[in-house]
Amino acid sequence: MGLQTFEVIHEGVIEPLTVCYDFLYDYLVKSGKNVDMVQDVFRKWADQEIKYGVPDNNWNMMQARFITYLAIALEDDSFYQDGKGQQYYIDQVLNQNSAKQKALKDVIKNFDPVTAIWPEVAHYSIMVSDDLLEIYCLMDKTLNNHLLADDPILEKAILANFNYLFPNGFTVAYGDAKHARLRFNSLELLIAQYRKYHQPEKESRITKQLNRFVEDGAYVRDEIKSLFDLFFYVEDLLEVPAAESLAEMITPTFYSPNVSWIVQRNANSLEDGMMASINASLGNHSHTNGINIELFAKGMVIAPDGAAGVSYWSEDHRDYYSRFPAHNTVVVDGISDYRNMRGTQAFDVNSIYPPTDIVNPWQGYFTYSDVSFFEPSTGAKQTRVTGTVRTSESSGYFVDIFRSSRSDRLDKKHEYIFHSQGAPVVLKDDRDQIIATSTTDELSSEKGDQVGYDYFSDKMRASYSGDFLAQFSMPSILNKELRVNLWMKGDEGRTVFTTMAPYSRAIHPESVPEAIYHQPLPTLIVRQDGEALSRPFVTIIDAFNQEEEMGVDKVDYFSPVNESPDFVGITVQSGANHTDYVYNDIKGKVRYTFDDGAFEGTYAIASYENELLKAFFLGHGSYLEKGQWKIETGKPDGTVCITTTQQGINIDAKQPFKLTMPLPDRGKNSLQLVGIGKSSGQKFMGKLRIKGDQKFMEIELPALNNEEFRIIYE
Repeated sequence: MGLQTFEVIHEGVIEPLTVCYDFLYDYLVKSGKNVDMVQDVFRKWADQEIKYGVPDNNWNMMQARFITYLAIALEDDSFYQDGKGQQYYIDQVLNQNSAKQKALKDVIKNFDPVTAIWPEVAHYSIMVSDDLLEIYCLMDKTLNNHLLADDPILEKAILANFNYLFPNGFTVAYGDAKHARLRFNSLELLIAQYRKYHQPEKESRITKQLNRFVEDGAYVRDEIKSLFDLFFYVEDLLEVPAAESLAEMITPTFYSPNVSWIVQRNANSLEDGMMASINASLGNHSHTNGINIELFAKGMVIAPDGAAGVSYWSEDHRDYYSRFPAHNTVVVDGISDYRNMRGTQAFDVNSIYPPTDIVNPWQGYFTYSDVSFFEPSTGAKQTRVTGTVRTSESSGYFVDIFRSSRSDRLDKKHEYIFHSQGAPVVLKDDRDQIIATSTTDELSSEKGDQVGYDYFSDKMRASYSGDFLAQFSMPSILNKELRVNLWMKGDEGRTVFTTMAPYSRAIHPESVPEAIYHQPLPTLIVRQDGEALSRPFVTIIDAFNQEEEMGVDKVDYFSPVNESPDFVGITVQSGANHTDYVYNDIKGKVRYTFDDGAFEGTYAIASYENELLKAFFLGHGSYLEKGQWKIETGKPDGTVCITTTQQGINIDAKQPFKLTMPLPDRGKNSLQLVGIGKSSGQKFMGKLRIKGDQKFMEIELPALNNEEFRIIYE
């Protein structure tokens, strides 16, 4: 009659015992077995589950799930002298709060009301929503009470879990979470609920997604692993085709403030999809990691997180995996540190694009986020701008601009850490020559750094202040040789290190080739002496397959006439015909001027192909001018994206703005934008402006939601 484990959440024997008891009940009674003794054990276990555990995280749901299994196996309350039967324990689960068990009526309120994300890291959040759904379905099977309809946030949470997925079908990793599959049990149970309560459209939508996982080999439906699966899942799925991608289930930009986590997607296919996952340290099972990122491209996570150590009590977890050195972040003075597990350190989102309510598939070339973070142990203020830039349907790159400085100005150093996979890092200068490195005993606790630095091996260094290229190479899951180029702007007081880090415990064996699974991670560490606010880490990261033409050929940097350490300008050339100009400023309140235009904002991109404008993007700003094109929003946080098309232009603007565009010299003196598609019926006439021998049209436009227009010259 004793418990089987020392933790109530691991009392897994409850599920098969209660289910088998239910099936065997008539036999046990007929053969004279003492079922009262069995029920006494079940009731004692239920009391233990209520008495012990943790009431305010995923433990609570695991306990509630076990209590529900036990309750369903019991008789009515009236059967027992103390009145503690099936109704009593179900009421305990749903409605009663105690020191170690929180009622589900209150638990359900912990989901973010907008995003439906649970306040724990990825697969723990998925586990909670799955456990809750199983509890509701257990009760519904017996009581027909359709609890899912009473708490629609749970259904929304199950569907929100798709946002955790990389294009390869595995979840992101941050905090203790690893790259994992969705819990397909949740999808099966949703399908069963939809069929029971006659919701065919919802059933079809989820069945398409489940069929896609079956086709991909991620889920084998014929393998029934328990009596629960056998009797709670529908026998035959609807005959609907598999979904082509995740697009129907996700948004291109996803931000959940209750875990301080952002996702940016640029396309959804396995080979051509790009994704950035950005997180701070908020919620249960979080890590001490500052502003941390994971990057996905060409079928692989090219910048993986470390996840948890061997156990939460092991030295490797305490000293390395849960600390800054195991993450893709910036460490201040080698000592950045604060509480992990139940983290309270969030970032502030200064701006983000596209808005989080935009649906997939995303047609734009750009995504980005600008976040700020306060590192409490050093009093450092950090900001990170992370973006994706699409250069073609099959190519693109990441922008990463990280600023960091102590508020007390006592900065010793700031270190940018980037973990990848595969072979050791190769460093090259801006003339494509190998940068010579030498062994070093730096990056260690003996030199004053935190203990996590001691986990780095094969440490090499170079005092190098110029622009450089760090090259990573690895076999890919697509049976190709994957290359990752990281281009970084140089600055005075820089030291560049290459090293090998412990293997990522996040990586799933099915998501990488066997040759690099559980292998040390090639790691780049760039040290900036003093502050890294006026000398930020400015990075372009490009992933491409070796046999294909390389995406990014060259990266240069530009400055305004009114130079400022707050401004960063990057020129990215992709092939002979594609050039992007990336603008970034800390505050977005200064008008910077250039020989060919001006900029006022925090982020902008002007893209050209064959010297013709391809896209013109102003993020969180008031003014962008380059060449013959100009955007004026009249407000400091305006966001406008102009994309040229074969028909004319596509406009995405969150507020009214003024657009100036060239008028080709064809004897025409006016220009009109005529809406097509969903914009049909809209017309906007431009005003002629002449400057020297050039003609321009100035057009006042309202807020427009990704709408297309034909250009008519008259």
